[in-house]
Formats: sequence, structure tokens, C-alpha cells
Amino acid sequence: MYRSGDLGYVLPDGNIAFLHRKDTQIMIYGKRVEVMEVESTLYQCKGVEQAVVRAFKDDDGLSYMIAYVIPENQNIKVSEVRKELSENLTEFMIPEFIVKMPQIPLNSNGKPDITRLPVVMKAGNF
Repeated sequence: MYRSGDLGYVLPDGNIAFLHRKDTQIMIYGKRVEVMEVESTLYQCKGVEQAVVRAFKDDDGLSYMIAYVIPENQNIKVSEVRKELSENLTEFMIPEFIVKMPQIPLNSNGKPDITRLPVVMKAGNF
């Protein structure tokens, strides 16, 4: 056995049932994406003071990312952030949605409260 980062359990017939990933890796277009890597790259963009990237699933169960950004000033343009991300990440790693936020809601431990972040819903097949 090896440590794959997947969480599962052994079925009575000996097969392994997959539950989910233990880390923040997701699959987009059949390629693994580390959500924390995207978030780290977003922090390096000019005009971004704070950022949180989260993964969600559409109606068909396919993963997509939403980036929540607190800008340093209100003149930030999404196109400029996307352009800067494209210089450091491949196209499928760029979040589909970028949401400008006045602040990131925090839980009692001071960590981002993902339950209070707005979800941009995405249709599956269109």
C-alpha cells in the first residue's frame, strides 16, 4: 500500500471504496489541481490583499473553484488578476469565478468560515 491522499475503506470482497480526498486536491478536466497552490499564487498577484480559494461541485459532480479576494484598493480588475494568474498557472488551474469581498468571514478560531462565503452556482451541462 502507498499513501495516495485518498480516503476510503476496504469492502468485504477486498475492493476499496473511495470516499474523498484527505487534502485539497481536486480534479478539473481530468487533471489534479491543488487548491492551496492556486490560493498561494493568488496571494502573489498585485492588488490582492487577502484571498481564499475553495472548490465546489456543479450539478454533474464536476469540480470548479471560486476565488474570494479582498483587494488592496477598489480599482482592481478581474481581467488583470486573471492575466497575472495565467502567467503562473495553467488555464485549468485558474478559478472560474473571482468574487470581490469587503472581508473574509471568520469562524471563532479566526479561520475563514467557508459556510458563510457566497457560492456561485454553476450548471452542469449547458
